[in-house]
Amino acid sequence: KAADDARADADVERDRAKLEARDAESVSGFLVELFEAASPSVAQGRKPTAEELLRSGVERIGSQLRDQPELRARMLERMSQSFAGLALYADAQHLAEQALDTRIRLHGHDDRRTLAALVSVGAARRNAGTSDQGIPALIDAVALYECTLGPNAVETAFAKIELATSFTRVSRHGDARQLLDEAAAALDSIGGDTRSMRQSIATTRSALDVATGRSLDVLRGADEALALDAGVSDPLHPTRLQMLSMRALALRDLGRLEEAEYAFSEAMELGRALFGADDTHYAQLLFHFAQLREAQGRVDEAVGLLREAYERQRAAYGIEHPLAAMAVQKLGQALGHAGRVDDACTVLDEALNALRAKRGVRDGRVAVIAWRAAQARADYGETVEAEARLNEIMSLFPRGETLLRPDLLATLGMMLRRDPTRGKAAQEMLREAAPFAKPGEPSVARYGLATIALADGDTAEADAALRELAVGPVQDWTAPAARVLLAQRRIGREAPSIVAKTIESELREVLRALGPAHVEFLDLVERSARAFDASGAPEQAAALRALR
Repeated sequence: KAADDARADADVERDRAKLEARDAESVSGFLVELFEAASPSVAQGRKPTAEELLRSGVERIGSQLRDQPELRARMLERMSQSFAGLALYADAQHLAEQALDTRIRLHGHDDRRTLAALVSVGAARRNAGTSDQGIPALIDAVALYECTLGPNAVETAFAKIELATSFTRVSRHGDARQLLDEAAAALDSIGGDTRSMRQSIATTRSALDVATGRSLDVLRGADEALALDAGVSDPLHPTRLQMLSMRALALRDLGRLEEAEYAFSEAMELGRALFGADDTHYAQLLFHFAQLREAQGRVDEAVGLLREAYERQRAAYGIEHPLAAMAVQKLGQALGHAGRVDDACTVLDEALNALRAKRGVRDGRVAVIAWRAAQARADYGETVEAEARLNEIMSLFPRGETLLRPDLLATLGMMLRRDPTRGKAAQEMLREAAPFAKPGEPSVARYGLATIALADGDTAEADAALRELAVGPVQDWTAPAARVLLAQRRIGREAPSIVAKTIESELREVLRALGPAHVEFLDLVERSARAFDASGAPEQAAALRALR
């Protein structure tokens, strides 16, 4: 019986191989016909764009392959991948879902081809930015693969990598790391040439490290992925661009700005070769490169790059898309950093009004832009308007209804702490916000609490908090700000010229991070200058005030 079963299995595999070979030939023939139909002579002398070519192909699939469901499913899958390559994610999702429906009708839910289509749907939904990020489909795929093929199958490992990527997008970082570890262990047991899969794991781990602010791990992971990529992928491949971009971002966040500039130039050259300078992928590179320029103090260049990135993303995707929303937030911050506060408020308010018109006032993305518009006013001294806007947002989203609440409280608390009569309320807000500080982002609430303790005369608590903040990440403005406050304690006890040199150096770091008009920078300058005045060192006080 065992021999009969083995022969039967061999016959099934042989028949499947023949069917797949025949389908592959049919796919090739269909694609050849598609390209011939779109030749310049047939297309009346005009060369069709890639998008036009794909849309023509989709029409032909619908009209010519109705009676060939297997070929139709394969062509829908191919077309979905091609649309995703052009960043047309909504189209890619629609086609992937059609392919899955066809696979289920043909083969049932447990067939390998159906499960592969299910993974594709999960990835397509994630790329399209749908609310569930494709997670339910990917969870189902992982579970079905484990039941049918086992935990150590290549297909299972691949599905886990895709699910880990989606978990990373929704901040389920622990679950993502566990899945990547399981996928890596499966590849260890499989053996053979698994470089492509290991490259995917390294790339996803780097994305996870980006999300959790672990810049050094991001750099190591990107370098590992690039090493694994050698000889696996075409040098002109989007995955390689993703790895180069992550490497450049990690170098920037580590303060290695010259290396970051070289890495960005390499990534941008590849981006132009892959997509062209007018593509949205390239616009995202401009977005990241602008932040390097801002870190280098070249703020006007950063503003121009961010404006270009925002306009391209908005034209391509609309104001509702996360990339457009992120770009306008950064543009507003950069304009404020450049001292163009009115321009910052105008840009953010225009985006906010456009988004409200489409999604209403109780939408999460609307709330984020509204917070940024209020924060811009708070950061540059328009306290009455800022407070009114922040309270309006919190009234629309009671406690527990938005993940934005800690950010709203931190912004409001930092502003109110400057009013001696409202210090207690500010302290309560900052204490609620402090535990929610995101990795790699400024520890604003903790810094605010330290300054309140300092103002209240609780020097022991303040010093402990400031010393902890002072060793923060390179991109965190609260680190040099904390070092300024610690150095102020030395005024009157050490030579004024030595202390002033330390404070000026740290103030320049805060200036580079926040810009000359930011209230935190101006406050630090004035605090330091007054301390020198009080100690009888007016020259040092005047030199610091000149930084404004």
